Amino acid sequence: FMQWLLSTRQRLMAAILLILTGVVIEFIQPSFSRYFAYADMLANTIGVIVGFVSGVLFYSMISRFVVKASR
Repeated sequence: FMQWLLSTRQRLMAAILLILTGVVIEFIQPSFSRYFAYADMLANTIGVIVGFVSGVLFYSMISRFVVKASR
C-alpha cells in the first residue's frame, strides 16, 4: 500500500532501508549464536525487490481499473 501513501523517492528509500536492515541483521546474528550467511542477504534483497516490483505492478493495474470504471 506504499504506492498510495508515498512518493516514488520515498518508496525507493524504504526499499533501500529494508535491504540495509537485512544486511545489518546478518552481521549482528553471530552475536546471538546464529550464523552469518551471504545467501540470506541475497534472499532478503530479492524479497524486497520482488515485493517492490509486485507493488508497482499491482498499483498500475488497480489505477487502470479505477480509470476505466470512472468513465
